Amino acid sequence: MIAVLWAATPGRNGTRARRKLYAAARTGDAIQIVDPLLDRIRSLGMRAELPQETARWLVTESRHREPVKLGIALLGLSHTADDRNVLKILGRHEEFTLFVAVALAYTTADPDRERSALAQSVNAWGRVHLVERLKDTDDPEILSRRVPQRGDERVPRVHRGGNRRARPTPGGAG
Repeated sequence: MIAVLWAATPGRNGTRARRKLYAAARTGDAIQIVDPLLDRIRSLGMRAELPQETARWLVTESRHREPVKLGIALLGLSHTADDRNVLKILGRHEEFTLFVAVALAYTTADPDRERSALAQSVNAWGRVHLVERLKDTDDPEILSRRVPQRGDERVPRVHRGGNRRARPTPGGAG
């Protein structure tokens, strides 16, 4: 995947390499390839700006979810605030919230506040992913705020006592 990503960077092989990267991302499972890929990129000392344009392309032009997830992860690697608004919008989609929650850790000085704000606008598993990343926060503003419960009572809440999960009951009643 590194070789495909490298080839897809602007100024190299262009469209053909990007199509190859897209196809590889589409057939893969981003949750399983992203961490090893990012670790490898860091270990090689690859400049973050090299995959950044490709990441933006994946995030803004993809028609399939797995390439978008890869793009989100790569944007997080670039350590810039330029794409934070795009990440926040994508983070509202439950399928992308986990990837955005991780990327925000690298693109902002205060990821807990960004995650808390995003938690106000997502439901179900999207909120679960965010609250899981907030459970160890010591920010009093976040601890005093309750994440609104819309839709699924099984979703955890942030409160002064840390992270609490309501136990699901048989039949799905909260």
